[in-house]
Amino acid sequence: MRAWILAVALALPVSGQQRAGSAQVDITPQGPTRLSGYGSRRAETAIVAQPLKATALAVGEPPVVVIAVDNCGVSAAV
Repeated sequence: MRAWILAVALALPVSGQQRAGSAQVDITPQGPTRLSGYGSRRAETAIVAQPLKATALAVGEPPVVVIAVDNCGVSAAV
């Protein structure tokens, strides 16, 4: 995924006043939850083995934003 973000950033035109920024936020659920991709498990996940993160990269003016999320699926509502 990071290679894809880098490819998008490199494909954008470069100007003297171009701006860029990035951010990362922890999106790990606070309580036990059923995670997508673990259908064989019968109980909710109760421990955090590795935190889930969302990362964003914004480049250009007007900005082009690419968002990467550490999960298997995002509903239409989200």
